[in-house]
Amino acid sequence: MLLLGLLAAPYTAAAGGLLSGLRDPEDSYFDLSENMLSEGGFVPMPIIVSEPAVGVGLGIAPIFVHGENKLVDENGELLPPEERLPPSATAGFALLTSNGSWALGAGHFGSWRRDRIRYTGALAVTELNLSFYVDSDPFDFEIMGGILYQDLRFRLGTSNWFLGGSYVYLDAEAAFEVDSEVPGVDPASLDSRNAGLSGLVYYDSRDNLFTPLQGYEMLLKGTVHRESLGGDFDYEQLDLDLKVFHPVRGDKVFLGARLFAQTTDGVSPFYGLPFIRLRGVPALRYQGKSAASLELEARWRVHRRWSLVGFGGTGSTGGTDGQKDASDIYAGGGGFRYLLARRVGLWAGIDAARGPEEWAFYIQIGSAWR
Repeated sequence: MLLLGLLAAPYTAAAGGLLSGLRDPEDSYFDLSENMLSEGGFVPMPIIVSEPAVGVGLGIAPIFVHGENKLVDENGELLPPEERLPPSATAGFALLTSNGSWALGAGHFGSWRRDRIRYTGALAVTELNLSFYVDSDPFDFEIMGGILYQDLRFRLGTSNWFLGGSYVYLDAEAAFEVDSEVPGVDPASLDSRNAGLSGLVYYDSRDNLFTPLQGYEMLLKGTVHRESLGGDFDYEQLDLDLKVFHPVRGDKVFLGARLFAQTTDGVSPFYGLPFIRLRGVPALRYQGKSAASLELEARWRVHRRWSLVGFGGTGSTGGTDGQKDASDIYAGGGGFRYLLARRVGLWAGIDAARGPEEWAFYIQIGSAWR
């Protein structure tokens, strides 16, 4: 309640002191712009988890920003959108959720040669408590393992296009609560390794890396999973992730759309099957050899600091031996956003969404589509 009170109204002159650095000099509202635009150093970033598949949770991610901040000029003034460069940063993270899931790891994002090269790398250990569905029957399982991820992308000239590749390695051990075999789950996949090498095409013309108002983002990625790469499975996977952002009424009303589609060919582990990705639908709830989701979002700026959000979408899957096809799966809901960092265009808020079975709540920092 205290946080909502801080956000709901501007500070008075008496609110100076310790909180004065969190006040926007333009309108006196709570604002994190100065913290985000500071040059280098550590930024302790909280992690808030609100995925219904694992429950709610909290964590911490100390982030170290390397060198100068590439969002501002030498005088500390925010650069025009077309001149901003993502800063390189290294982070650690630790989180725990209400159903006992946890993760611990570290990662690095590098933007080099004036953003002509982008690198992302991460190493983590995690234990997740999830459910695998056979038709409408959930089978609870625990999966623990280590994950290595490497991604390198090269910009084509001065365009918004990138070409690159990635490698992912997962050493996982899974166990179901039931003693008998679960339909659609190969017992050999319970203690296994999975390794994939990808080639990708990426396009990014968004006006903002945090909460885009206009532009496009597209990722097309083909992955081969092979024993020769260090895994236990041989199969192929194709991903398409397309996001569109468009203002329809000045700086008041904005529309967005996301299409996510994924398909596999071959024998993949049960935890690697594609699934429907919509707010209101838990992760892994609807899986198949292929899955597609389309979600639309509208945002109405009712105040310089506040916006209302409405969204809805549909998804479908192509079934496996243990599951039926899931078609015409609908989900939708609404929420609000607060302009948390005005100078960099970062909005944050809460969404409430309902799918076919239940309500879910999501805490959003930046775009809901990641």
